[in-house]
Amino acid sequence: MKTIPSLLRSAALFAAAACSIGSVLAAASPAGAVEPAFKVATFNLGDGPLRDKVDDVVDLAGKGATVIGLQEASDRDDLLVELRKRSGMASWRWCRVADDGGPAVPILYDSAVWELETPCGGFLAVESRYLGPAGAGPDESKPKFVTAFVLHHRSSGRNVRVLNTHFIPSARNSSLPSGELRRRIAHVRDHVAALLDRIGDGTRHPMPVVLTGDLNGPGSWPLLDPLKGIDLTGWSTDPTHGGETLDHVVQRNLDQEGQAYVSTSSDHRAVVKTLR
Repeated sequence: MKTIPSLLRSAALFAAAACSIGSVLAAASPAGAVEPAFKVATFNLGDGPLRDKVDDVVDLAGKGATVIGLQEASDRDDLLVELRKRSGMASWRWCRVADDGGPAVPILYDSAVWELETPCGGFLAVESRYLGPAGAGPDESKPKFVTAFVLHHRSSGRNVRVLNTHFIPSARNSSLPSGELRRRIAHVRDHVAALLDRIGDGTRHPMPVVLTGDLNGPGSWPLLDPLKGIDLTGWSTDPTHGGETLDHVVQRNLDQEGQAYVSTSSDHRAVVKTLR
C-alpha cells in the first residue's frame, strides 16, 4: 500500500506529465487523420460472489471496453487474478491506490491496447470525517481517493488522462437533519474541488481526459456543475441504480460516438462509452 507522501509524488508526476505530454499531442497524428475509437466503462461492483463480478468484467470487455473504472473494490483483491485466468483476458492489468480501508477505486485496462505513460498512482481527495448516523453509509466516512494516471493508446499514439472515484451517498437527501446534510454536501464539494485541482482547465491541460465513477448524483446535480465548468461532457442520462442516474463516464477533448447501459450482477448498471 502506498503512503500518502508517495501518492503525492505520483500526483505530481501525473500533473507534470499532463502538461509536458499535452504540449506535443498535435504531433501524435497526421493532420486530418481519423483517430481510432476506444471504449471506456464505469462499474460499481456492489455485493455478490467474486465469480459473478469477473463474469461482469469479461462481459464489458466483450462489449469492447478496454478501460474500466471500478468502485467498491476494497474486498476484491483477487479479481484481477481470476480475471486473467479467463480466455482472452491475460493482457489485462489494473492500477490501485491506497484506500486505507475505504472503498477502493482501481482502473482496469487492457495492456494490449494501452500502456502506462505515467506511473500508476492517484491522490487523496477527502480525508476521513464525521458525517452523522442518518443516511446511507457509515457515520464516519472513510478516506476518499482518486485513481489517476496517463495511458498511451498504442494504435493512435495518443495519451489520455484517466481518473476514477466514488462520491459519498445521501448528499442529495433533503430528509436528513440539516446538520448532517450540510456535512455531506461539504464533503462532496471538497471531493469535487480536489478533482478540479488535479484535472485543471482545458486551455492549460489539452490532453484528453476521461473521468469514471459512481458520483451518487445525476449530471443535473448542481454540485457537479464545477466539473461541467471545466468542459467535462457526456453525463449519463439513463438510470444506473434504483431508478437514479449515479454512474458516469465523462470526457474532455474527445468525441463521443455512443453510450450503452449494461445490466450486471450488481445493483448498478455499468456504463460503456465509445470515444474517439
